[in-house]
Order: sequence, then structure tokens, then C-alpha cells
Amino acid sequence: MAKPELVDYIKKQLSNGHDTATIREHLLKHGYTEALADEGLIAAHAPPLSKKAKMKYFPFSGKALAYVVVVLAVLGIGFGLFSFYQGSSDLAGAAHEAPMPEELQPQQNTETAPSSTREEPAPPEEISTSTETTTPETTVSEETTAGCTSNSACTSGSVCYQHTCEIDTDHDGASDVQEQEKGTDIHKQDTDADSYFDADEFSAGTDALDSTSPGYTSCKINTDCTSEQACSSSGICVTCKDSDALNYKKQGTIRGVQYIGTNIVLSTDSCDSSGKLTEYYCSQGYSLSKNVDCETEYGTGYSCSSGKCAKG
Repeated sequence: MAKPELVDYIKKQLSNGHDTATIREHLLKHGYTEALADEGLIAAHAPPLSKKAKMKYFPFSGKALAYVVVVLAVLGIGFGLFSFYQGSSDLAGAAHEAPMPEELQPQQNTETAPSSTREEPAPPEEISTSTETTTPETTVSEETTAGCTSNSACTSGSVCYQHTCEIDTDHDGASDVQEQEKGTDIHKQDTDADSYFDADEFSAGTDALDSTSPGYTSCKINTDCTSEQACSSSGICVTCKDSDALNYKKQGTIRGVQYIGTNIVLSTDSCDSSGKLTEYYCSQGYSLSKNVDCETEYGTGYSCSSGKCAKG
């Protein structure tokens, strides 16, 4: 669960006019992990990056446009001079208006960071240390002992299926092995021609061979779906399902929609390079992840093994 301090911080930046992408990039630059940043954005009800309104027409006449260009040019010059003299940071009103939680600031950067004439504000005393945020989360590497865990670990033309990189002949996101098991055509991206790729229907749990009764709900935004669902980039309401329901002592698999990018993903709990557990879980219909220190969670002798916390 996102800390209230982080949620309040994000809400303040939204009210200052910053968009979700800018706030997220700034949080990552200041030591937050992708998982923590996304969790905070969701809790603050920030709009997903992939769901930006598109302008269907240009609402200005030629004469009005000329005035707008002149005004924008003057404002641009003025803002440039203001920025030069103020020496503003990459996110105006963000880096120094709200303190970063102390436990989320990268410890390895404190010795090499350049000196600053401005003293950083101290974090509030009431911020407590938790097992999730004691140390900044590092980049999670692929678990080589169990094979692939995502498509990014496979070469072009193949996808990760059951921890193995398999050929994807029609490039629809589903491996030939999975399509043969489901009975779909490995040479057609959309076997039942209902405008949804076979892989999307597999992930959504719908019938990729039935175009008349697909069994899913089409959507444009999350409000078109139930509270346990999220609207994917392919326009399908997908229910987030977690097989172990945040049980750190059991390796689970989750299928749901990523908050950033809104792609449908299938993820399995794993151990990262630092020995912590990467636990996937559902939140407001989205698939999220967090790092768990097994020893801190359960006591001495516990560590991450095969995607779960185990003793010995």
C-alpha cells in the first residue's frame, strides 16, 4: 500500500499541473522503484499514461492561430529567462516542495552526490521504516534458473511461455505451442476474426475460436469495467487474478493489466538478484509488484527460494 506521504506528494504535483509521466519520471530519478511509483500514482488516482485524450480537430482559425503563436513565443522567451535565473530543477515545484521518504533515497548515491548550496528538507519524523521500503528497490534481473519470466528475455519472433522461449510464427503474442494447445491457427493472429489477437483472448480467458460470443467486455476507459478489472490497451476488460493472494510463502502467478502501458501480462513471483522476493499482486484491477525481504518478514533463517519465502 502506498504511503500517505507519497500519495499527498503526488496529488500536490497533479494540482500544480504536472502530468502522470512527468511525476513518475521524477520519482524514479529520486530513488523510487517503478513498483512504488506506480502504486503511489494509482492511490492518487492519476490517469494512466496510455489513456490520453486525442484532439479530433483543431479549434482555431488561421487568424486566431497567428495570435496564439505570437503569445506563446513571448511566454516561451519569458519562461526561459525565468528558468535561467531561478535555476529550476527538472520538475518545477516538486524536488524541494515535498521531501522524499528517507528510506526510499538510494543509499549508494549519498557519498558521490554533488554538493548543493541548498539544504534538502529533512523527512517528517513520523515516517516509519517498513519491510517494503527499507532499501531502494534495485532493478530486477531475470531468474535464469527457472528460464524466462517475460517476453523481453526472448529473441525476436519468440515469446515466453511456461518459462520457456517458444516460437511465435504469426507474431500475435501467443507461442505456437500454446496455440496448438488451444486449437487456434499458428499462422493467423486473430483466428476467429473478432478484432482481438489470439494472445489477448488467452489472457482475458475468452474463446479465441468464437467470434459471435466472445465472453468479454469491450472498453475504452476503466469505468467501462468492474472494480476488479482494468481496461487493457487492446480494449478488453481484464480481471486481475492472483493465484497466491499475497502469500509470500507460496509462489504464485498473476494475470492482469499493467498500470503503465496497460498491456495484458502473465507474471510469476520470483527472487531478484539481491535475494529479495518479487511478489506480484492485484490492486484496483491492475497487476503490480513489490519487493519483500523474507528475513525481515518472517525472521532469521528465511530467504527467497524458487519465488517464495522459505526457511533453511
